[in-house]
This record gives sequence, C-alpha cells and structure tokens, in this order.
Amino acid sequence: YRTEGLAVRSGAGACLRMTYLGSTQTYDFLSDQRHFLPPAENWTPFHAIFPTPAGAKSVVVELLNFFVPGTVWWDDLVVHPATDAEVIQAMSARLDQAPTDDEIPYRPEEGDTVSVNPPAFTWVPAPGVKSYFVQYSQDPTFAAGATTTVHDLSLSVYTPTELIRPGKWYWRYGFDAGGTVVTSKSRSFVLPATAVPYPRPTMEAALAKIPSVRPRIYFTPESVAQIRAEAQGALKSLADPVVRAAEKQIGLPLYPEPKWLPKDPQERSKAYLLSFQTMRPFTAGMETCALAYIVTGDRRFAEEARRRLLHFSTWDIEGPSGVRHDDEAAMDIVMRGPRTFDWIYDTLSEADRKTCTDFLCKRLAQVNRLHRDMPFDSRPYSSHPGRMIGFMVEGTIVFAHEWPEATTWLDYYLRLLW
Repeated sequence: YRTEGLAVRSGAGACLRMTYLGSTQTYDFLSDQRHFLPPAENWTPFHAIFPTPAGAKSVVVELLNFFVPGTVWWDDLVVHPATDAEVIQAMSARLDQAPTDDEIPYRPEEGDTVSVNPPAFTWVPAPGVKSYFVQYSQDPTFAAGATTTVHDLSLSVYTPTELIRPGKWYWRYGFDAGGTVVTSKSRSFVLPATAVPYPRPTMEAALAKIPSVRPRIYFTPESVAQIRAEAQGALKSLADPVVRAAEKQIGLPLYPEPKWLPKDPQERSKAYLLSFQTMRPFTAGMETCALAYIVTGDRRFAEEARRRLLHFSTWDIEGPSGVRHDDEAAMDIVMRGPRTFDWIYDTLSEADRKTCTDFLCKRLAQVNRLHRDMPFDSRPYSSHPGRMIGFMVEGTIVFAHEWPEATTWLDYYLRLLW
C-alpha cells in the first residue's frame, strides 16, 4: 500500500477491514476486525493476523481509506490461513509494548530489588488478548518443575497468595493464541530476605473474616452495645455532636432525582457542580442519622435514614444519576448507601431489605463495570474512579454473604489493591 496526503487520526486512515459472516448466502454479520496502517509515501508491505470468530462461514475483505482526507492505493493482497510461525510472530509483537503515559509499567522491572514478598506482577495489556498466564521461577529457563504458572488471568496484574523464597527470580507473562503459546521476554528481580511479607489474601480467607451478622462495616453488634452503654459517659463528647446533627435532619424534604445534565460544556459544568453541592448534604444527613441510631438505638434516626435510602431506590440507576453520566451523584449513593443499610438493618422489614439490596447491588455492579471497562488494572490514573475503589470494597463487604456477584467484585478489588 501507499498513501498521499493522508491525514493522521486515531481509528481512521488506511484500513484493512475483515467482516465475518455466519453464512455464505446472506449478510449474517458476526463481527468485524480492523487493521489500521500509518501514512506511507512509498509502496510498503504489511501483514496482519486476524483470529476467526466461532461460527464464521465467510469473510468480506475491504481495503479502505477510513474517513480522512487523502488517497490510499492497494495492490497484491493475499489472504491465506496463518501458519504457526506467522501467528507467533504477529502475537509476539503484541507483548512487551512500551506503556503509555497513562498506563502502569512493567513491574518488577528488569533488575529490580523488590520490597514486599511476594511482589505484584504487572504488564501492559496486549491488544485483543482476554486471558493471560504469568510465570515466575528461580530458573532462567523456566523449567516446568521449578516454575509456578498461573493461568486464566483476565487482568494485567497478579499478586501471589503465598510467600516466595528470597533470592533472584525471573518472571514473564503470555497467552494462548489458538493453541500456540506466546510469551513475553523474561525479566529478573531480586527478593531480599528483609522484604515485608504481603501475600494477597485468598477469597476463602477474606470471606472468613467478614461477619455474617450486622452491622459488619466499622461496627459489630458487640461494639454497638458498648457505644450505647457509654454514649452518656466516656463517649459523651463524641456521641452528642452526632445526635445533635441527626436531630436537625429529621423530616427535611427529600432530595429530588437529578435531571440530565446540559450538553453545553459550560452549562454542564455549572449543573454538575450545583448537583453535588446540593446532594451531598442530603446523603451525608442520611448517614448521620444511621450513625446516630448506632450511637443511641433511637429508632427515629433509623426511620429517617430508611426514608432517604428507600427514596434513592426509586431513582433510575441508568438515568441521570448513573455513574457514566453524573459520577458524583452515583458515587455518593455507592459510598453512603451500603453503610446506611448495614447500620439500620435490624430496623428494616424483609421487603425493605430486599429493595435496598437490589438497588444498591445494581449500583455497585455499575461502578464495577466502569472500572473494568477503563480498565482500571492498567489505567488507574483517574480521580473519581480511584476514589470509588474504597467505596466498592466497603459495599462488597456489606453484601458479601447475600449477593452472589459481591464475592467476584471483592476478589477483583483485592487484586487491584495488592
């Protein structure tokens, strides 16, 4: 191919598009894959490997100038089944790519001396790869008997759950390309005997530490009894301000469900600021009332917290308060909602518990999907998603024994934190 006057734009320009169909007779679209090429003034050879999706019966090959000014010439295109050598060569090019400014780099880097045992292994995601393996060994050849291999990793980070021996180690990552194993280059690191023990907890160990009774976040039934017993004694200076603040919240108007933010950037910024400035006091008041119930056992406070929590259950989770539209509103509910639910749980009816569990877990699922889509494991440098990590850990603890997906979320966030 060659080009003339071709504008440079991400996701545009000289493009080979492979459109896979589930039929040889009709346009039964399955998927398409695109391979973009940089501008080239002279005739330039190229090759690309495309994995064929399951169920494909035919493919439409298109040579395009994809939506930019300029001209592209094509010649001598050949399509054939890829050989093993071609697959390995193409797939290997996806590994060991340099991280961009917003990506976590390779860790441990070549020659690093690490400070924790075991270290976290991180790598730059390879385009199109959904499942990785990671290997670590004290043998530079990665002999099978001396190597630990962990398969089926969907994230580009892995921390072992067991300590490893001090000394010099080697690690690499890779993936299975349709039966052909492709590995990155080897990186070495030194683990000193003085490294701080910090293995990632297994899910079994983590779940065993989460009480099945409530409250379970910040408080336990035992600590609640102690606080109430001492609220007018040793803890009076701490308890009284909470109670006074909660008294002021009882019976205040319910905060209305937010409207869609304006499309104009300046007006959107103003509305966004006004939204969280006015909503935060309402959600904070809900949590304050729940905390006052913890302190005093006065059901008036629990009832006010319940009134607000059930009000949030009527909001459209995919609407204006959704995390992808107004993340401040969504974040406030995800932060304070599970705490409130946990603290007033014993005052709620079974119907209320079901309603609150359902809408709060759907909110948590929405934030978890945001993190995975970023993906946060390789691109974590964003303010609000970073703040949400802690709230998600709290939420997964609150629902760990009641909502099946909560354990999957907790496992995901423990992998990020370790």
